[in-house]
Amino acid sequence: MILGSMATLAFSQPLEYPKAEKGDVVDDYFGTKVPDPYRWLENTDSPETVAWVKAENILTSAYMEKLADRASFREELTKLLNYQRYTVPEYEGHRYLYRKNDGLQNQSVIYTLKRLTDEPKLLLDPNQLASDGTVAVTSTTVSEDGRLVAYEVASSGSDWNEIRVRDIEADKDLPDVVNWIKFSDPSWTKDNKGFFYSRFPEPKASGNQTFAKLAYQKLYYHLLGDPVETDRLIYERTDDPDLAFGAMVSHDGRFLLMLVNKGTEVRNLLYFKDLGDPLTPKIDAPFQPIVDKVEADFKIAGAIGSRLYVVTDLDAARYKIVEIDLTNPGRDHWKEIIPESKNLLEEAAVVGGKLVVKYLVDARNQLFVFDLDGKRESEIELPSLGTVGGAVRRSRSS
Repeated sequence: MILGSMATLAFSQPLEYPKAEKGDVVDDYFGTKVPDPYRWLENTDSPETVAWVKAENILTSAYMEKLADRASFREELTKLLNYQRYTVPEYEGHRYLYRKNDGLQNQSVIYTLKRLTDEPKLLLDPNQLASDGTVAVTSTTVSEDGRLVAYEVASSGSDWNEIRVRDIEADKDLPDVVNWIKFSDPSWTKDNKGFFYSRFPEPKASGNQTFAKLAYQKLYYHLLGDPVETDRLIYERTDDPDLAFGAMVSHDGRFLLMLVNKGTEVRNLLYFKDLGDPLTPKIDAPFQPIVDKVEADFKIAGAIGSRLYVVTDLDAARYKIVEIDLTNPGRDHWKEIIPESKNLLEEAAVVGGKLVVKYLVDARNQLFVFDLDGKRESEIELPSLGTVGGAVRRSRSS
């Protein structure tokens, strides 16, 4: 009855939508001309777009306010959403981090503690970063000594991120700020002096920077206290503007592992560099290729010493896990640890000297524990049928 009354109201009152002017933009794709008359709407900051969006909102609000049951729906939805919720704790830098939302907070608050018996300490409250609650903390990475956290913030749902660094005990941010970050998490060297990250060139001032074309991402190393302008360039590819780089330091700090992607292709390249002594890392050591041909998907499960564990669909459509010795990384020396099975191997992580592997089995997830030789030891029992999230971390070395 409620849906019927809503539908009757909607059809009985024709709406007069704001007129969207048509532009004369036409793209030429190899001789085929494709008009794009509403390209001007992509500039979300232009006066014309702002006016059009405002008029659309006025129309929508006027219509919604006439719905007799809207208030009761809002009240019921508010009750359903108003409950405490937590994220799975992460352990890095010898401390735990987790997020908690009291119920209706725009952003979950981040807490930290060194021991599970400690009183949690408030680390970051994103709700204090903007009056309207639209600034989010998108990632956190703790230094090896547990003293500093590099965290990324994004405004109003933008993909653009800004890296900031916080002194956890002093409860204050350092002057270090890195802009123009997309699709890249910082990764600390084990000397706690800096981190690797990838960034794009700063978009030109003219036009809408939100929708700026992404090209020529580069991998850098930021030394704490230094101006961003002097950050060390670690890797770039001038031959292909669409390549993107994700680098992570291995758990013991000896290796820097780098995945190279092109656009949204589910295939990538894999490189590494030997940093040597983790306390005096050789930042400028050369990268060595493990996979230098785009032919398959590779996901890093983790590394123990020079043994790198990788999930791949190379000659295995449902994925398998291989071990690569970084002292002898040639493909002829790869060792298959967990072969392809009838079920899809979605993710894996090296945890506590074991491989925790997530499979998709009959539209539900199952978690299994394997030893490093590929022998299945146990299944992690789940409370019910469903999807597993948070237990297996992708693109983190262990």
